[in-house]
Amino acid sequence: MLVVDESRLSRMRAPLRFACRRARATGSRLALVGVYEPPRGEYAWLSAAQAIRGEAKTDFGTALAQLAENAAGCTGEAPMVLLREGDPAQEVCALIDADPGICNVIVGLDVRPSAMGGPPPSATALLNSHCNRLRVPVTVVPRHMTDSEVDMIS
Repeated sequence: MLVVDESRLSRMRAPLRFACRRARATGSRLALVGVYEPPRGEYAWLSAAQAIRGEAKTDFGTALAQLAENAAGCTGEAPMVLLREGDPAQEVCALIDADPGICNVIVGLDVRPSAMGGPPPSATALLNSHCNRLRVPVTVVPRHMTDSEVDMIS
């Protein structure tokens, strides 16, 4: 299962390649999981919140569909695409709890301190506060890796 961070969609090449190669090598089906957070604060009014939710879902869903198309080209099989609203780490943990077939969680991480303002919140929460809840390993793939570097380790 590859956790897709909506704030870093343009930097998913290495994590997606790793996840695809791992799925192909193990005979598994890849799942792409995207979680967007609900609107907060001033957008809590019902009509504004609904509009923002709809836009976030549409935009993120479109981006996930593009990643899924790329993944299908690599694995030969369309991945499952799961789009959720809520706290990213909690939603990922809930999916893991609900599906015993999930055997690995893959997250992309910007390992350079200045890159993109630090690690994505979903990865930080999974690796810190939710780590004790996980029953599967978490594989961290540095986003700056080249295709040949990913190929060497997958």
